[in-house]
Amino acid sequence: MICLNCGIEYEPPMKRGRKSPYCCNACKIKYNKNRPKKFKKICAHCGSEFKTNSQKQQYCSTECSHTAKKTGRTIYTKICLYCGAEFQTTDKKHKYCTSACAARHAGDQRRAQYFCEYCGKPRWSDHPNRNRFCSRECVNKARHLAALIKNQEKVKEKEKRRLEMQRECAYCGTAFIPKNANHRFCSSECCYQWSLEKSHRENQEHFIPLISVCPHCGKIFATTLRAQDKQYCSELCRNRAAKERGKEIRKEQMKKAFVEPVGLKYVYRAYRGVCAICGLPVPETTEPSNQWAATVDHIIPLSKGGLHKRDNCQLAHRLCNSIKLDTEESFRIDWQQKLKENPGRWNEKLDALWEQLSAETIEAG
Repeated sequence: MICLNCGIEYEPPMKRGRKSPYCCNACKIKYNKNRPKKFKKICAHCGSEFKTNSQKQQYCSTECSHTAKKTGRTIYTKICLYCGAEFQTTDKKHKYCTSACAARHAGDQRRAQYFCEYCGKPRWSDHPNRNRFCSRECVNKARHLAALIKNQEKVKEKEKRRLEMQRECAYCGTAFIPKNANHRFCSSECCYQWSLEKSHRENQEHFIPLISVCPHCGKIFATTLRAQDKQYCSELCRNRAAKERGKEIRKEQMKKAFVEPVGLKYVYRAYRGVCAICGLPVPETTEPSNQWAATVDHIIPLSKGGLHKRDNCQLAHRLCNSIKLDTEESFRIDWQQKLKENPGRWNEKLDALWEQLSAETIEAG
């Protein structure tokens, strides 16, 4: 587009509506100022000729307009109560020369000493509600305090609603606050146990128990709904039967792998009383209840084709032997590393070993 004032070609901004025919606001003001007037008129007050672009304009200036409006009316000459300047008015009640003087005088009349709502310091203001605080810092602190109070009230209301929703668990009877209005149980475990018992109660009516004989003690027992595949009358019989099976398997392995007799005393003397797995001293006791007692360990386990002979036997603590199980000969235990990983588990056991070793040294001395 081409500007109407300077004639420079320009690109108008991308806006909605009618495009401006001027390149800038200065060109718009200059063009309107220098634009030729459309109408020639005669002032209704002074009779002078003037040009204007408005068809409704009657006076050549604002002075003519004010004086024309005052003609035929009583004009009062007064002194402004605020600035003391003399002015003329047609209203008998006017006290100020301008509205600005009236506003300033009213502010001075209302000006008094008020107190900050946060810190309580006195302050001067022309209105009690215009400036409630003495500084911007007090404003920020007051807003922060109001926000904290509001949040505390919200938390209290939320906690009050939660306490109103408190109910008892349908399974264990403990009081809890549900997250949902339909929750009946305090945890998923209670829900599972309740549904399990309900299904057992429903199936108990149609359940027919089986009568069988315990293969370990020969006692007759009946199966229950929860243990329909029960083979032993009690947990004790099941554990005893498992131990007996383990002993039988061990005997069969020893029969197959036997080459020469190897005694514990021979192995103890050969390794000079030191465990081949962890490297700590081994007490001379062989009590089954003592976890640090001396045992004969097979370097290559019998379950993996090892033979029962002197070259394949080594001295080990009962605890080290049980940790090793059926691993190969390269298995070693580092007690310092185990203490770093889990000190609470191994401290008491190692203390028991040192007590046994110190008691043996005292007896030998």
